[in-house]
Amino acid sequence: MRWVFLAIILAGLLLTPAYAARIPSVAVKRLGGTGPLSVSSPTGATVVANPYSFNTSSQVTAYRITWTPAATGNYTIQVVLKDLSGTVLGQGTAVVSVTSTAPRIDPVSLTTPVSIAQVRFTRVNIAKQ
Repeated sequence: MRWVFLAIILAGLLLTPAYAARIPSVAVKRLGGTGPLSVSSPTGATVVANPYSFNTSSQVTAYRITWTPAATGNYTIQVVLKDLSGTVLGQGTAVVSVTSTAPRIDPVSLTTPVSIAQVRFTRVNIAKQ
């Protein structure tokens, strides 16, 4: 009885690597039926967002975005400010023309002033046009 039990365990151990090493086939997802697309990052380094312009009510009206473009061309920079629950407090967008891949600072004005005390999350989206 003990030998049968050991034989079953041994057989199980021998078959396990065969299943673990097998890689299932995966279908390639397509975006809008266009086929596989190549995507590259629009920035070559870390992006830093700093509030820099305030109104008389101590509300932030603009952010300064420090970033390094990966290539020349036109970019859209979007700043989205959220509170602790994830509610959007304000946002702003700037379109910039880049002629060099050197580090740069671009201002982004908010559409409405936001109390800086309420801001808990700042999201910066940079997209090459």
